[in-house]
Amino acid sequence: MKTINFICDDEHTGYGIASSSLIKALLEEDIQIVKTLIKPGKVQKGGKLIVDEATNQIDDVLIHTVPEYYPYWLTKRKKSNPDVPVFEYTAWETDGIPPHWAELLNKMDGIFVPSEWNKEVFLSCGVNIPIYVLAHISEFHGIPPKEPPSPFLADYLKQAEEDYIFYSIGMWNERKNIPFLLKSFLKEFSATESVTLLLSVKSFLYIYRNQRRYF
Repeated sequence: MKTINFICDDEHTGYGIASSSLIKALLEEDIQIVKTLIKPGKVQKGGKLIVDEATNQIDDVLIHTVPEYYPYWLTKRKKSNPDVPVFEYTAWETDGIPPHWAELLNKMDGIFVPSEWNKEVFLSCGVNIPIYVLAHISEFHGIPPKEPPSPFLADYLKQAEEDYIFYSIGMWNERKNIPFLLKSFLKEFSATESVTLLLSVKSFLYIYRNQRRYF
């Protein structure tokens, strides 16, 4: 049985949720997981260590955190087991990764990204190690909703049931750039096209359909 040391965030964030879903999927494939859980902390110490179950009896290491933590864990795992491959799993939302990332990534044995587009971006930004595409697994995959949508949302989804629906969820900040998303949507599609943008931002829900806004 293959044993993977999975190093990830111990919190309810994008990285943490994605890690939990991937760990669940790996366990269903009879892969043994030994967890190393961290919370945000000093990068020189690999974050704040919460749990470390790892021993020398591991086949691979997968680090699913922001790249700034990679050097610490790469050095630590290679020191105890020089032959163990150390992989990373990360993602980025734009067509250019942060300038310092390529150097951090290229020290690893390989990288997993969630999409072909991410692979193209990382290659174009100087990442020269093997890159593999491994899609994120939804935490709700295979789980039916416990209750129907609110009457408010159900009504607009009914109106848009024949539409192609785009969905985005995130904070309203510079990194997510929601205003640019809205401008792009309104510029790309005309009022006669059957498309809907469903945008959830904190406690607000915006629905753009045929150039009309519901919220």
